[in-house]
Amino acid sequence: MSPQSEGLHRRAFRLRLYYRWFDAVAAALAYTALYGYRKAVLEPLRFGIPQLEWESTFFEGLLATVLYWAFIHRLSGIHREVLRRSRLADLVHTFQVGFLASLPLFAVLILDDDVKDYRHYYWSFGVYLGVLLSATALGRYALATATYAQIKSGRLRFPTLLIGSPKRLKPVLDRYLLAQRPTGNAFSGWLTGSLPADPSDPEVNLPLLGSWSDARSVVERYGIEEVMIALDATEHHLLEKLLVQIESLNVRIQWVPDTLSILTGQVKLDAHGVPLVDIQRNPIPAWQEAVKRMLDLLVSGTALAVLSPFLVFTAWRVKQSGTGPIFYYQERVGRNGKSFWIVKFRSMRVDAEANGPQLSSDNDPRITPWGRIMRKYRLDELPQFWNVLRGEMSLVGPRPERPYYAHQLLERAPHYAQLHKIRPGITSWGMVRYGYASNLEEMLERMKYDLVYLENATLFADLKVLVYTVLIVLQGRGK
Repeated sequence: MSPQSEGLHRRAFRLRLYYRWFDAVAAALAYTALYGYRKAVLEPLRFGIPQLEWESTFFEGLLATVLYWAFIHRLSGIHREVLRRSRLADLVHTFQVGFLASLPLFAVLILDDDVKDYRHYYWSFGVYLGVLLSATALGRYALATATYAQIKSGRLRFPTLLIGSPKRLKPVLDRYLLAQRPTGNAFSGWLTGSLPADPSDPEVNLPLLGSWSDARSVVERYGIEEVMIALDATEHHLLEKLLVQIESLNVRIQWVPDTLSILTGQVKLDAHGVPLVDIQRNPIPAWQEAVKRMLDLLVSGTALAVLSPFLVFTAWRVKQSGTGPIFYYQERVGRNGKSFWIVKFRSMRVDAEANGPQLSSDNDPRITPWGRIMRKYRLDELPQFWNVLRGEMSLVGPRPERPYYAHQLLERAPHYAQLHKIRPGITSWGMVRYGYASNLEEMLERMKYDLVYLENATLFADLKVLVYTVLIVLQGRGK
């Protein structure tokens, strides 16, 4: 990571702390206002006492509501992109999340009050919500305005790389350079596409840093934070290869689309009127990812506890099935292309891969008798709940492959890298709809199902996959 990138990341980290602090103060002010309204207005009306004393439970409620709002903001993902924020979008998000997440608190904190008139419930809710939204919006607006001031003064810049043909890059570059509202983009240079130079092409007044195949090295060398791709219509095949190169580098990627993409509704205008497709670094919304992770922890922890006697029995049967360890560890490629060691109950002989990596097949002689039973009901996968607890896997996600096969898949289908955007899973849409793969061709076919899941990853989709998986296990349709 370049010094400039490190500086931006440190600045983003500090800014996230400020946002969390202001949000916590807003939550504390809202609860204090509600508590004070009760003591100064509602309880004197109900009990005829001029002023009731504040109780020690005030601090317990204060802490609980502050933690509740910290949890809600984590779910909403509001603290993710802090350096590139629209103040208007911030306000809309604040009011939407603030109102919806306040409804459970209305039921918990207000509806159990002993009041003289039911309309006092609405007054209490109005006091709480009004202070909460005002304080939260004010804090976020102040921070976003301070960030915008840094962009406007040139103290905050985002190193940007352009890739593509000059005739498509030039209009984009001009739009940004001539924008009345400062963008913060500092254009470091550009890379050519696959087309040869044409004397009629307009001049891109930026340093030429190489061709599209140099994208990864240029991004790393210059500390690029944002990449804009504007390819010619005949170069669209390069987009997939470009994404394979740079998606894992945690940069913002935007693509200037063609007419077809615009007509199909994939395109949004950015703040400067440029039509762009924002290539999502994470296909799952922040709140769904947080809920998904909590469910992973809850289900995996419960499964390991409840199934512990059965796990011990299975381990004993593995030990009785022949010499060798009970557990089998194998390197797999996980999220963001990082390797991890998957754990399974051993279902094959110890020398099963003495001649190199091999995929299992029907009637595979390397599988032990007990191993065949485990595979039929997918019992060998149960220790992977431990991988889920460690954060290396999820209950549902694309099945992780070994580096040996992952490299081959990337060579045959570069878009396979898209599956590394999320945690791999114990089960997957590809597993339940296609099944095990015995060769590379079958792995490529199964990959198509996992790509469909990636484009439609929701909690409901996860539930659907889990239901199918349970049916497969009960019917003994594993291999």
